[in-house]
Amino acid sequence: MTSAGSVPAVSQKIASSRTRISALVAGVVSVLSALLVPLAPVVQDVATFSWPVAGSAKPVHLLLYPYQAAELSATFSCSTLAEAARRGGREIVLSTTPDTDAGRRDGLVVELDGSALTITNRGRTVHREQVTGSTCSWQVSATSERTVVSKDGKRVAGADSDVRPHVLGVFSTLDGKVRDLTGLGVRVVSDTRFQTSPSVWKYGLMVLSVLALAVALLALRRIDRESGLPVRRILPRGFWRPRPPDLVVGGVLSAWAFIGALTVDDGYILTMIRAKETSGFVGNYYRWFNAPEAPFDYFYELYHAMTRISDSLLWLRLPSVGLGIVAWLLLSRLVLPRVVKCSPWLVWAAAAVFLAWWLPYNNGIRPEPFIVVGTLGVFCAVERALATRRSLPLAVGLLIAVAAVAITPTGVIAFLPLLTAPRELLGLVRRRLPLLVVLGACGSFGLLLMFYDQTFSAVMEATRARSAIGPSLRWDQEIQRYSRLFEPGYVEGSVARRTPVLLLALSLALVTAVLLRAKRIPGVASGPTRRLLLTTALALAAIALTPTKWTHHFGAFSGLGVAVVVLGVWVLAAPALRSAKARGIALGGVMVVFAIGLSGMNAWWFVSAPDGLWAEQRPNVFGVRLNTVFLVVGLLIALFAVVKAALRGTERPSRLPGPALVAALGCAALVVLQLGTFAAVTGARANTYSVAKQNARSVFGEDCGLASALKIEPKPELGILSLLRGKEELGPFSAQGGYDPAFGPPYLFDRPSTGVPVWGSRVDGDRTTGTATTGWYRVEDSLRRGDAPLVISVAGRLHDGNELAVEFGDSRGRPVRRIVVDEFAMRDFDSDDPTVRRLPTDTPQWRDVRLDVRDAVAGADSIRLVATDGSSGTGGWLAFTPPKAPVLVPMREVVTDTDPTIVDWPVAAVFPCNRPASLALGAVELPRYRIAPGGVTSGLAGMSYAADSAGPFAPVTAVATQTPLPTYLVNDWRRDVVVVHRIEQRHPLGTPAVQLSRVLAPGLSGRGRLNTPGVDDPLTTR
Repeated sequence: MTSAGSVPAVSQKIASSRTRISALVAGVVSVLSALLVPLAPVVQDVATFSWPVAGSAKPVHLLLYPYQAAELSATFSCSTLAEAARRGGREIVLSTTPDTDAGRRDGLVVELDGSALTITNRGRTVHREQVTGSTCSWQVSATSERTVVSKDGKRVAGADSDVRPHVLGVFSTLDGKVRDLTGLGVRVVSDTRFQTSPSVWKYGLMVLSVLALAVALLALRRIDRESGLPVRRILPRGFWRPRPPDLVVGGVLSAWAFIGALTVDDGYILTMIRAKETSGFVGNYYRWFNAPEAPFDYFYELYHAMTRISDSLLWLRLPSVGLGIVAWLLLSRLVLPRVVKCSPWLVWAAAAVFLAWWLPYNNGIRPEPFIVVGTLGVFCAVERALATRRSLPLAVGLLIAVAAVAITPTGVIAFLPLLTAPRELLGLVRRRLPLLVVLGACGSFGLLLMFYDQTFSAVMEATRARSAIGPSLRWDQEIQRYSRLFEPGYVEGSVARRTPVLLLALSLALVTAVLLRAKRIPGVASGPTRRLLLTTALALAAIALTPTKWTHHFGAFSGLGVAVVVLGVWVLAAPALRSAKARGIALGGVMVVFAIGLSGMNAWWFVSAPDGLWAEQRPNVFGVRLNTVFLVVGLLIALFAVVKAALRGTERPSRLPGPALVAALGCAALVVLQLGTFAAVTGARANTYSVAKQNARSVFGEDCGLASALKIEPKPELGILSLLRGKEELGPFSAQGGYDPAFGPPYLFDRPSTGVPVWGSRVDGDRTTGTATTGWYRVEDSLRRGDAPLVISVAGRLHDGNELAVEFGDSRGRPVRRIVVDEFAMRDFDSDDPTVRRLPTDTPQWRDVRLDVRDAVAGADSIRLVATDGSSGTGGWLAFTPPKAPVLVPMREVVTDTDPTIVDWPVAAVFPCNRPASLALGAVELPRYRIAPGGVTSGLAGMSYAADSAGPFAPVTAVATQTPLPTYLVNDWRRDVVVVHRIEQRHPLGTPAVQLSRVLAPGLSGRGRLNTPGVDDPLTTR
């Protein structure tokens, strides 16, 4: 007979068994369905282009940015060949590239020379014969497996390998010459392997996996409750109650979103997101064949959804602000109280350290803010699992970790907290099969995030292409990241970036050393602290596995790295460091860290803070460098403390400032420097462009960024000042010459048709010396109003005895004011390297000097130039043109918001209104304009136009020319910010006919390789 008291126990045991079975079954279903997601079919958009168009053999452009078609078929008949042969001479029957040396090297060319037919593919003659009949037909077909030339259905030549020709269009000289176009045609199926969307099968598997995972987690939660362990609050009491440090952090982050710096990849990522509107997937718009960012791209979907509302920079910074606030709450409420006794002063110190780290790294749309929150979340989940002995927090931590690693390779650091307590965590898992299965389901959830829109084969090919093209640096090249961090001339090594990392290194070493020696630190929890230190050390090692070595990856340490620095501050304030010797050495170490940090400059990316304090030099006061002061004072303090302790033989408390206070105040000073810099820049640039002004305008719906502050000179030959009186006195200078003939003068200078002169002192031997003076030119009203700068084109040397001066004269022809054009006027404001900016210019190339003369022309009606060649030796000559007041129009009247435009990635963040040229259907939309960075930063965009980088816009350079239009920043005329290029076709080209369809593409379908010239192209790598 069963007792009444045993019935609930049996029922509870049955319920527990059912719960475990539910967790086990749901976990298995979630894992299996997740594993099938990468293999599930997708719906692929297919574009088939055809030529001739409407019976016309007029050439058309078809700029395939994988350069090769997925499939190509070209046909022509002997009747067409016979008619063309009767005309005699050379005719291009059809070609997939322009008739140039490069085109013949890369494309398929079918040509006639008299009656001789030649078929060339990729620079190699594959077939040649005489045209003798008029009833045959020819076909050339090319796929990734083979290329075959057939005549009347019989193979006459070919190769059983991937030798597909490049396709830039279809070009022919037969239009209007040959009437019989029977059988003439080209059919191209573009490579759209990445332009896909999930199929019903893929959607079904993802939904099933997510639902099964939810069931498994709920079952795991019930198992935890049935274990009998006490239930604890997830968040501590008062978690959401605001405190003064919270208000400061939130206020600073909000202000920084409004006035703060651009990040280096804001424009890159923004254009990738905007381009999805036409391509249907998030591709790497500027290189790598626009291959998808998968498997690390799901977080872009958030920003893509936001761009549906607005492309405003301020709007897109809101996630960064929100994540910053979440990160701070996790730090101040959960992480720091877990590892150290949080007194009010320490929380304020933590706020200073957090802001000093967050501001220079995480104010933008890069992924690091997500990794910060993810890593903190995993650390908190692990600590809760250890504290409560419950399984659910461990599963949630793993779920957060896989979500983080699916964002970016740097997200691997989010896994590391799971590795820091192996014995304890294995104790939770041991002999618990349901938990293991649920953890497997959590881990497999990452497959949904990585393959939600792409197939396994597509992701593998995209990854292979990126690795082959690079950069793909090895772990043993990690030193490059730190060399950039300590390079003073680069934004990557600025004061704001290097100082937090140095503090992390100091704190990590200090806390570890103290723990190893003393085993425990008063006020510090040893277990969580050891796990925190180990996680951070492993993270510094793990980022060596990432394929790129940029310093912005340190932004991912704005969470746990800050916690380590705060621990270091606590140790620096510990009683053990109150002796003169200990405090002196610690204070000296902190001072040296700040000295190394101050060896950088207060430099920021692109147009963020061009006139900021110490933007072009190391921080100094009255010429005295602060890094030297900190270094000398720090070393003297340490030496004094050691000597004093040795002489007295006692360890009395020291009156030296506390190193913890110095570290905290140093971080606060960094925050003040950054905020002060941008506040000052915003005020000083009220009448021109600033980031804050762009954000302010966006609030009121006027958000076209830098485009609203630029003017263009669409006809550079206009605006030359008219000669008012006097005549030139050349001395050793010659008119219509005197410069390096390899570099012709700009615009219409030195052309007989215009009669506009060029003066130069260059002769054989470069030993000419003397002075030249021009006549007096009229001062235009635009110069008086400040609507345009005075522009002079110069070449040669402007230093070491050479001089070019602008003199302003009154109505009697008497000079009343004089300006010398020196290195300052010529220096490149946008260079990352201040030493480059200060180097004097000495080049045979022509460049424009832009001078704001609105104050100088007061009381003057004329301008003349006085040039002195006082330098000898190679390159010691000087050449110049007459002055010009350029005729300017607003940029938005020239480059409209609807014009297809290439907006190069360094500048794209500040041109939100300009429409990126489409990369849909595997082809480049022929753009009308290009907006390129000016000055030395112009070279950064070169990869987009280089075939060996798989630049999608490389085909544009083959069929079109780029004409630079001088571009001016209003009220900051000298700054060479961007250059607008007008893109014009070399020859008028039409567009091919296109047929669109959709097919179901299997997840493992092979579609050939993405062949990059010079990297893995089968012809160029032999």
